[in-house]
Amino acid sequence: MSSLTARQIALPLEIWMRICYLACTDTGTTGRTLPLVSRFMYQASKPHRLRSVAIKGVLQIVSFVRHLEALPERHRQVESLYLTTWVEGTPRLDSDDGPMVQILLDLYRPGTVSRFPGTEDVNDVINSPEELAAHAIFRMLKCVSSTVKILHIYTDFYRDFIFFPLSMDRLEELTFQGPHESMYKPYVDRLLPCPSLRRLKMRDVELGSQGSNTLIPSIAAIAPSLTHLYLELRGVEAWSNTVERRIEQLLHPPKAENGPRFPYTLQKVYIHPGNGIGPGFCGTYRASVSLQTSYMERFCLSDPERIIYFPPTPFNSRSTRLEGEREWLDRVNGGLGTWDCSKRVLRSAYDVLGY
Repeated sequence: MSSLTARQIALPLEIWMRICYLACTDTGTTGRTLPLVSRFMYQASKPHRLRSVAIKGVLQIVSFVRHLEALPERHRQVESLYLTTWVEGTPRLDSDDGPMVQILLDLYRPGTVSRFPGTEDVNDVINSPEELAAHAIFRMLKCVSSTVKILHIYTDFYRDFIFFPLSMDRLEELTFQGPHESMYKPYVDRLLPCPSLRRLKMRDVELGSQGSNTLIPSIAAIAPSLTHLYLELRGVEAWSNTVERRIEQLLHPPKAENGPRFPYTLQKVYIHPGNGIGPGFCGTYRASVSLQTSYMERFCLSDPERIIYFPPTPFNSRSTRLEGEREWLDRVNGGLGTWDCSKRVLRSAYDVLGY
């Protein structure tokens, strides 16, 4: 008799189920491996195999959607989900019109889900790889909407929406990464609240553009109990007086003319300016960016209790795609992830330089 079999006999099934639950805190490798150990472990791990899953690329997205939809609802116990349309070494989805698009077309089912404010236009969807991918992602989120707690989504294509019109009752933490435009007003009106959502991170944010007018109402609609908001801008040069006013509106929300008011529950705003400027720019431009950086730092450091400010990342020194997955894994395993404040700026370098 093997030692594993002896332990299985010594411990009740409930304890082994708890062990399997605690073990499934990676990208899904453990959940896929445990059923191969023995028939006993197959049964013990069954409820928890999908507890933590990373889905990467169109092939995995489509396969996982089919797998979830084939399962009874009680077996769709996904608590932590990392989802990306990008796989290293592959082209962007919006530049590929080959096999990947056909796979998404095969999955598409009109009327299954729709993010549109009006009637779903089938022709608009089937002629757009981005819309087909959004359809697949929406179906996946619908399957896990009652169980997911930590959700990280990265899309490698531009889109005219940010959030999906779907309520996720247990969602506590959400990260949206990838290029996006702010939502059109009709899309905002369709958004549903996620009552447990406390932490929201968004990358590639443009707070100063005219199109960002719907960003704050969108956040207010989906996160009525938000406590921590992390905004990573598209670069230091995106800073402006408009950005300062919008951050002030987050911390001191005015009365909303239409729609939900931004939540008073917000405790902290994390501001990351994004990547610094690269080599090759003229001295005049660099001086202008330095001046904007000094304004940004002084504004953020004026309220250190509520605004957590991080320095710009050196140009081309990181992959935000890979960084996002590491942050998600850290959170799944109980770490601080993106909410680690150890690298925050406590004193502006421009005060020393005399700017």
